Formats: sequence, C-alpha cells, structure tokens
Amino acid sequence: MATAALVMSLVGTGMQFISGMQEASAIKEAGQAKQRQKEYEAAQAAELEKQEFASSQRKNIEERRRKELVLSNTLAEAGKGGGLDSSFAEIMTSLSGEGRYRQEVAMYEGYDNKLKRKQQADMLRYEGEQAAISASAQAKAKRFSTMGNAALGTVSAGSNYNKATKKSPILKSDIRWSTT
Repeated sequence: MATAALVMSLVGTGMQFISGMQEASAIKEAGQAKQRQKEYEAAQAAELEKQEFASSQRKNIEERRRKELVLSNTLAEAGKGGGLDSSFAEIMTSLSGEGRYRQEVAMYEGYDNKLKRKQQADMLRYEGEQAAISASAQAKAKRFSTMGNAALGTVSAGSNYNKATKKSPILKSDIRWSTT
C-alpha cells in the first residue's frame, strides 16, 4: 500500500512538473506572439508614415499649383484693365507669400506626421521587445519554481514512504537542533 502511495505521489509530482514546464513554454510563446504583434503594428505605422508624407508632398504641389493659378488669373485681370501699378505689385507679392505659406504648412504637417509615426513605430517595437523579455523572465521563473516544487515533491514522497514503511529516512543527518 505504501509503495502504491509513493508511486502515485511521484506520478503526481511528475505531472505537476510537466504542466509547469508547459506553462513556462506558453508564457514565453505568448511574449513572442506579443512581440510579433507589436512588430506588425510598427510596420503599419511605418507604412502610414510614408503615405502621410507623400500626401503632404502632394498637398504642397497642389498649393503651389493653386498659387500659380491665382497669380496668373490676377495678372490676366490686371492686364485687361491696365492696372499694373504699385498696389498691383503689393497684391501679387501678398498672394505669392500666402501661397508659399500654404505650401510650407503642408510640408511642415507632413514632416510632423512623419516624425509622430516614426516615434509610434519605435515605441511599438520597444513594447514588443519588452513583452518578449518579460515573458522570457516569467518563463524562467516558472521553470525554476517547477523544478523546486518537483524536487520538494519527490523528497516529500520519499519521506512519507519511509514513515509508512518505517524504513530509515532517504537523507540521513547527524545535525541536532539546539533550542538554547
């Protein structure tokens, strides 16, 4: 009967060991999956960075085209009426400056969005790396804990077997504990 109890205890300890090791592997895999997810999100952010910057470049080109169109129309209207005086030059300068300002704003917005998306992608990659590192550390801790519990379970099973069969303990010790 004591032998059956010993076998069952050792089988239980073995199953706990296997379960703990599987859990550690699952923890590590979950961290790696999180890292892959964050890398994918970072790649999407990098793609958006390119698209948004290209969009700002197109907006810059469109603003330049609009500026040139306004200047051309203004010059044509002024030429029809013969009003090419100093106030006309001021108006043309003002319109040109406003057009150039709109072009610069479009490019600034593009560079600003590009920087934000790059920072977002970098942060996502960092989060993924940290998730993998954390999961790896948790998996190592789980493996260590599982091995310790398995060793403790084995010693406990042996000790219980020895008590049940009244055999000498597995580990002999001549250490005497003093209470003084």
